[in-house]
Amino acid sequence: ISLQKSEENLNVLNKLISEMLVLPDLKSIYKFIAESLQKRYTDTVIAFISIDELKNKIRVEFISGLKSGLISKIIKISGFNLVGKEYTLIPKFNKYFRSGDFVEFNGDLTEYSSKEFPALAARTIEKLIGLHKMYTIGINKEEDLLAAIQFFTFNEKVISDKSFIESFAQQAGLVIQKKITEEKLQQNEAKHSSMISNISDVIGIIGADGLMKYKSSNIEKWFGWQPQDLIGTDGFSNVHSDDLERIQKKFSTVLEKENSSLTFEFRYKCKDGSYKPIELTAKNLNSDPIINGVLLNYKDITERKLSEEKLQKNQYYLLKAQEIGSIGTWELDIQKNSLKWTDENYKIFGVPLGTEMTYERFLNCIHPDDRGFVNEKWSAGLRNEPYDIEHRLIVDDKVKWVREKADIEFDSEGKPIMAIGFAQDITDRKKAETQLQRMQKLLDDTNSLAHVGGWEIDIETQDLTWTKEVFTIHEVDDDF
Repeated sequence: ISLQKSEENLNVLNKLISEMLVLPDLKSIYKFIAESLQKRYTDTVIAFISIDELKNKIRVEFISGLKSGLISKIIKISGFNLVGKEYTLIPKFNKYFRSGDFVEFNGDLTEYSSKEFPALAARTIEKLIGLHKMYTIGINKEEDLLAAIQFFTFNEKVISDKSFIESFAQQAGLVIQKKITEEKLQQNEAKHSSMISNISDVIGIIGADGLMKYKSSNIEKWFGWQPQDLIGTDGFSNVHSDDLERIQKKFSTVLEKENSSLTFEFRYKCKDGSYKPIELTAKNLNSDPIINGVLLNYKDITERKLSEEKLQKNQYYLLKAQEIGSIGTWELDIQKNSLKWTDENYKIFGVPLGTEMTYERFLNCIHPDDRGFVNEKWSAGLRNEPYDIEHRLIVDDKVKWVREKADIEFDSEGKPIMAIGFAQDITDRKKAETQLQRMQKLLDDTNSLAHVGGWEIDIETQDLTWTKEVFTIHEVDDDF
């Protein structure tokens, strides 16, 4: 009879574990355990409790065997629903749970529920269900305490099926641990998938044979492809034909040395047939047992390329404007005495492009007769006076004229820290002014010799203009 009983228990146990293994999640397993045991042990309320030893907390996950009317009364008496509530893990019970033994608890429900459950509510519940015996068993997997099952009997019910319950708890521990691992893996995969789908970098793996082994799911967002469209295909099929040879050489270079990596740009074909510029980093991880190939990390750089093109155009327009207007710009870090010139500034001053400049080297470019004047005006500028001057340079043994203007930045203490300005070649203007002055002098001298004066009147404004000789003829001063 005993042997037959053992065989029956084994069959029941195998059936329960088999059914438990196909359940979709932990909540379903907790409910299944409580309901299955309650069916086996009538006149018993079964509570399944999950345990978090790190937080020192237990949580009532499911209760089976209480009628809905009785549950409503318990909620009304206690002020809360027992299911879903957390309690502190009492050391005494932790010891019971850890043992893995099916043990009877001789205290009352008040002691069992600790101080977190009102004593009056606990005693009332005992009367409502006619509590007779309380049993408990922990569900462990190796060093991990996972859960516990509580048995509350009534109608004089006594549970003596210790061997079956302990075997069941051991097998349930294996199933629960397996499901915990699966759910953590699913959560990690969901996190990974969510992160990948929300980043701009596409991840890929290409084998040494050039075939694609993996593409992250976010490739659809950026390039329109589904991963399955590309896995198993030629990894170079989406490279623009004009870039293909260069990219294949880069790939061969990466394959030459383990852990070597290269970053490069090329045009990548989208599913709709268009091409986008991408920046790709390839790293040789052929010896890595998981990757076993070249890890690719790439992203769409269309916006960056457009910005670069716009910047290049703006720089081109600026350089052309400076060249046409013979205007160079400069920036001086006053604290570091570091002077930066644009190309046009170098041309104006006749200094080789790229020459490292300082304020002193700038002064050496100035005509010797103007250096004192320029230095004096610059010193005044450092005292927050305007710096807008004209002076001469000596370039290739020739005199040039420039106009310089600067804005000087000061710190909170009033110390000059930075200056930015421009220099404009005004040599032609100065020559024109000199020529005009000469012509005016010649005209004045000619009029004086001939004793002839000239005048002009603006009919609208009635402004009258006389030549110098007219003033002499009328014997009046120039300011008349």
